[in-house]
Amino acid sequence: MKIGDNVFIGSSVRIGSLGGVQLGSYCAVASGAMITTLDHHFRGAESIPWGEARIIKPVVLEDYVWVGRHARILPGVTVGEGAIVGQEAVVPKDVPSLAVVVGNPARIVRYRDKDSYEAMKRTGAVRSPTARCKRLWIPEDVRQKYHGLLKDVGYDTDSGTEYFEFDGAD
Repeated sequence: MKIGDNVFIGSSVRIGSLGGVQLGSYCAVASGAMITTLDHHFRGAESIPWGEARIIKPVVLEDYVWVGRHARILPGVTVGEGAIVGQEAVVPKDVPSLAVVVGNPARIVRYRDKDSYEAMKRTGAVRSPTARCKRLWIPEDVRQKYHGLLKDVGYDTDSGTEYFEFDGAD
């Protein structure tokens, strides 16, 4: 297993690295995610349900990849730079750089803005995945939809404020 700089691996993550795993720099693998690099040999196997041999298929997460909670990265997959794998996604094939994938099987639902992404890299606006968040952001559409509930739990949504200070507790 090869791990880059500033990588975050959450609790209860399972990584089966016998077939080879590479985690690029600034990757975040959220709690409960699984990465596996072995597959069963069954086509032309000498026994059922599978043969004696295991098939090795390395997994590569390039730099700045974010893997959501309980996502599954299957053998032989490369997740391209800056891609986001949504929570509980099952990824059976390669994910292009900057793609956002969700579902089972994972499908591309959008791409990150390439110009913005490249500008952040160029200017060094890189956040360590292990750094605690200090603010909460409530988007305008969410503030409107859940106005009453947000107010009931202590957010002053009447002021138009989008960001609230946060102590970092989960």
